[in-house]
Amino acid sequence: LNAIIAGSELMSEISGMTEEHRELNSMVVRSAHNLLSLVSDVLDFSKIEAERLELESRPFVLASCIDLSFEMQSLKANHKELSLNYYISKEVPRRLLGDEMRLRQIVTNLISNAVKFTDHGSVELRVRVLKTDQESASEVLHDPDVQRVSLDEQIYGGYMAAAKEVTK
Repeated sequence: LNAIIAGSELMSEISGMTEEHRELNSMVVRSAHNLLSLVSDVLDFSKIEAERLELESRPFVLASCIDLSFEMQSLKANHKELSLNYYISKEVPRRLLGDEMRLRQIVTNLISNAVKFTDHGSVELRVRVLKTDQESASEVLHDPDVQRVSLDEQIYGGYMAAAKEVTK
């Protein structure tokens, strides 16, 4: 992975690349970094089992986190002629404090599964504030009030794969 990252970063310095090639190379670099993070998480699995996993608590921009997840799935979605969209409610703060890498992994898995199980239409992610109080706000990545899915196939607990004729 480090060789892929290094080689891709070196490629970005080559003059004469088209804009499309630069964008694709940039996606390879970001995806390789994300894959490296995933490998690190797999290696940290023992920490999870031992209940010693520590989450990061750093500021990050939610839209940037989601953008990267969507970008990594865009080639698969384009191949299936699916549109990818996300909406962030105005009530959700632009910058959040938390573990961006783990949130991106969750979003990437959700979007990847949605693309995998959707044959036509679009895949949408809606982020809204679920609950607020004076000290904190809890954001959700799935709106349980939206009934767009059938209960044919379960993916993750409350997240379901829609029937082929249903858009997620």
